[in-house]
Amino acid sequence: MPITPVAGPAGGGKSQWIARNRQPGDLVIDHTGLWAALTGAARGPDGRFPPRPDDDPTTPLVQYVMAVVVRRATEAGLSGFVTTSRRAKVAELERETGEAAVIVDPGRQVAEDRLRDPETGELSAACSRALGRWYDDA
Repeated sequence: MPITPVAGPAGGGKSQWIARNRQPGDLVIDHTGLWAALTGAARGPDGRFPPRPDDDPTTPLVQYVMAVVVRRATEAGLSGFVTTSRRAKVAELERETGEAAVIVDPGRQVAEDRLRDPETGELSAACSRALGRWYDDA
């Protein structure tokens, strides 16, 4: 199996879909996972990473690393998944991998509810903007 794009909103269930469909040896190329690995960000008690600020200085580096890993994995014939929560990125990933994207989208309200702070019920501005990258920036 080649590198398959898995796309949907932040909080949409992409990681859960991959966990159900991943085979031994499959790569998972994920922006948040790479960001956490490069910055040392840790999951909180709820299992979620903290929201990334829009002006995070590591963003260009993470995007570059993702692009290189996707290209090299595709060239090497490796299998796995690359995720995106940017609707505008789907066609580009399909061209790069040669594979149709799997869209995982439970709807805006479900994704929003999943991103709310479990203690306060609030949706952070960063999470709201992350949802907008899927639902509003098409």
